[in-house]
Amino acid sequence: ALWTAKKLRRGEVFTALDCLDGYMKARVVTLLSWHARSVDPSVDTWHAGRFVERWADPGALAALEKAFAHYDVRDVARALWETIDLWQGLEEETASRLGFVLALDHRDLRRRVAEIVPDPRHASTLWP
Repeated sequence: ALWTAKKLRRGEVFTALDCLDGYMKARVVTLLSWHARSVDPSVDTWHAGRFVERWADPGALAALEKAFAHYDVRDVARALWETIDLWQGLEEETASRLGFVLALDHRDLRRRVAEIVPDPRHASTLWP
């Protein structure tokens, strides 16, 4: 998330979008699989997101749909924050179900990302 935010802030929209909707979404699909298996250990999550619509949580899929961006600075920023929200929700719920303690401080991550790219869902401008 930080790397994507830095690229976006530098004006590297294509690179930020590629990281966000490529690398980061692939990690989200992995987390969706872990989440699904934490709910039902027998669920077949296939591989690389195949049939994700069949096995992933419907609420998470709705959030995932909002987490993709158009090639636009403001929309990439919006989708980055949607992805952060989705990740945090899935991670916290999955960790809770499996009895894991999270190592990532989401509050700190959000603060650090916001210093680079403010959440456009709550701000009228991205940066001065």
